[in-house]
Amino acid sequence: MLAWAKSTGFLPERLEGVLPREFIWWPNSLELVRHALQILELKSDDVLLDIGSGDLRACIIALEGYDVNLCVAVEVNWKVLKEALKFLKTINYDKLNRILIICADFWRIGKRIAKIANKALFLAWRINPRMEAKLIKTLTHTKTIVHNFGNPENLKIIKPQQQKSPPFLGLL
Repeated sequence: MLAWAKSTGFLPERLEGVLPREFIWWPNSLELVRHALQILELKSDDVLLDIGSGDLRACIIALEGYDVNLCVAVEVNWKVLKEALKFLKTINYDKLNRILIICADFWRIGKRIAKIANKALFLAWRINPRMEAKLIKTLTHTKTIVHNFGNPENLKIIKPQQQKSPPFLGLL
């Protein structure tokens, strides 16, 4: 994974004094997040899984703009989550109880939480595009996934439940 990131120039810069596994957080533009959420066609009964949720901007937009039932935010960087939560508490954000925050590496816990949500968002363009197959395999119960692996402006929509195996032909 790191070899691919290095070869394409997507290797995160590292901060002095920070452990090698703690990378700098790259926020997505609000325009990109809004567009991705629009593609997901969110409704009020949806549960959104926001992988790499960062400052929780996608969850807030989904709650405010689409009134989704619940947002499950998965972020590995606890420092970014801490600052986001501090800010949301400061402004008394009234929908914080509708965000389930999980500070963990999605690739390690994905299978265990995959059935929670029916829609998923993974805006992390520095991820190797070959990880799409693993994402689909992890989120088999999800109706719709939007990601931008490998290209920050190219949103891709996947509908895992529609990717069915060929029908059994039986004996003729």
